[in-house]
Amino acid sequence: MSYVIRFTEEEATRHDLVGGKGANLGRLVAAGFDVPPGFNVTTVAYREFMEQSGLLGEISEILGAIDYNDPVGIEEATGRIRSLITSRPPTDQLRTLVSDAYRELAGGASDLPVAVRSSGTAEDLAESSFAGLHDTYLDVIGVDALFDAMRRCWASLWTARATAYRSNRGFDHKEAALCVVVQKMVASEVAGVMFTANPISAAVNEIVVNASWGLGEGVVSGILTPDEYVLDRDTLRVKRKTLGSKEKQVVRNPETNQGTVQQDVPASLQQKYTFDDSRAADLGLLGRRVMEYYDGFPQDIEWAYADGAFYLLQSRPVTGVEITWDEDVDCWQAGEEHDDTVWTYTWSEQYWTGGISPLFYSCRAYECQLNYSRAAKIFGFPENLTNEWWHKYRRGTAYFNADAERDWLVAQWPARFRDLTNVPPVWQEKFLATKTPLWGLIRLWARVHLLTPELGVTRWWKSTYDYLDNRTDEADGPSVEELARMSDTALVRQAEQSVAFVDEWYITLWPGFFWLASGAFGGLALILEKWYDGDNPGIFQDLISGIPDTKMVEETDEMWDIAALLRGSPELTRLMAECDGGTFFPALEQSEEGRAFLEKYQT
Repeated sequence: MSYVIRFTEEEATRHDLVGGKGANLGRLVAAGFDVPPGFNVTTVAYREFMEQSGLLGEISEILGAIDYNDPVGIEEATGRIRSLITSRPPTDQLRTLVSDAYRELAGGASDLPVAVRSSGTAEDLAESSFAGLHDTYLDVIGVDALFDAMRRCWASLWTARATAYRSNRGFDHKEAALCVVVQKMVASEVAGVMFTANPISAAVNEIVVNASWGLGEGVVSGILTPDEYVLDRDTLRVKRKTLGSKEKQVVRNPETNQGTVQQDVPASLQQKYTFDDSRAADLGLLGRRVMEYYDGFPQDIEWAYADGAFYLLQSRPVTGVEITWDEDVDCWQAGEEHDDTVWTYTWSEQYWTGGISPLFYSCRAYECQLNYSRAAKIFGFPENLTNEWWHKYRRGTAYFNADAERDWLVAQWPARFRDLTNVPPVWQEKFLATKTPLWGLIRLWARVHLLTPELGVTRWWKSTYDYLDNRTDEADGPSVEELARMSDTALVRQAEQSVAFVDEWYITLWPGFFWLASGAFGGLALILEKWYDGDNPGIFQDLISGIPDTKMVEETDEMWDIAALLRGSPELTRLMAECDGGTFFPALEQSEEGRAFLEKYQT
């Protein structure tokens, strides 16, 4: 087994030998990315150092006496372990192999600045992340300094935090091992980190870049506030950026010309962005290429910029974030999504009953989009309404564009006839005060009746009821049993046929519905205001939603009944308050009342 493995060697991607960080660097080098050259001092070297130095027995004895409920005791015990490791000399064989690799990396010189990084075998895993628990040393010069940094990296496997983390996560201390990555230093002008998915929103259609002056350690360690760029993943356009104060920077120690120090950043540089948008897009392109190399899984990337080029220092999977690929469900959208759009759940909650799966959304929202665009063109509406995102998918829910709805209704009807359902209450006063030009209404009416007479008042009713009376069987589509027997290809073909049928139906229904139905609602409200003399304040809502036996009414009634069971039962209310998440349902099984509720809920 090798003590030393160069980044370019085949074994450089073996996780068991070079750890998570080392294996990722090996893969990036093999894929042709610009990675500063280097080598790995493998886990084999670590284990043999521990064994030949007689440390295993001493460490085992110390670990056996640790009380993991005593933070002070953990710190004292692990401090003794670290002192033991840093005080033992490397074997002659290890010294020779590492010295040779260092001089080779330096081209025969003895003073090449290198970065010395820890690479654990358990870091960067999907189920746990040790990233940040082990040490890194920058601008290390000379073999003696390299060995000192190497042993301190090994010792960082035994910090109080890392040791407690392993214990809490159920990792065997005996199995823990560390590779040390030795990499040529990049004297970066700008450096930082890049996430190829937004770590705050978990959206995968955005790339987030944090950048500051000097070495990337300043950003990674959190000692400064970096510039932040948020890029569109597909276009690499900078959607928004925030100027960071960048109050500190990490640079090579100017007095010793070795090691690093923190410096105050001049005020002129604090007020200046580290990159222009074009350079940020170049970095985003690099991040997207890295993510594509890792099969599209979002990456947490450390990078550096020097002498007009970007260098990859590290890439690992984004951890600690519940990644969602919701954005890809909207990949069919033709227009551009606007960051300041206000989205409402009200529309989909009212009109799209039941669970909204990605498949259902992909068909239904697409059908709606086609017809919003078609109707907007028929009515002669502004271009923004013919190419707008009307829906957006997010975590199993369809949202509706409140901004587009407002603009549409203003262009379509005078204030007294407008539907307020999907307009946020805080907008409604201004919304109702906005006038619709009379000429616009006349033009809309004329366009409908002259350009598409089949959508005019009289013919529209006949066409619509022809569908309702004669084409319901076609609308129902295949039975559940027939669908179950279909191949994937047949299912896709059926989905396309169903979408085409709905689109044809919408051509008939929607344009007339848009202006007739919304005007009818507005007219009904006006009639009730002028002539209704009863005492029911919800009479309008009762009239427009009171059709019996619709699926919406049935679902709403059933949900109300379930909620009433909870409200009326002290036992069920107590269980819901005390039980977190999924534990509520097993708890229901323990009582007769709970089982009765569960049966109702499951139905």
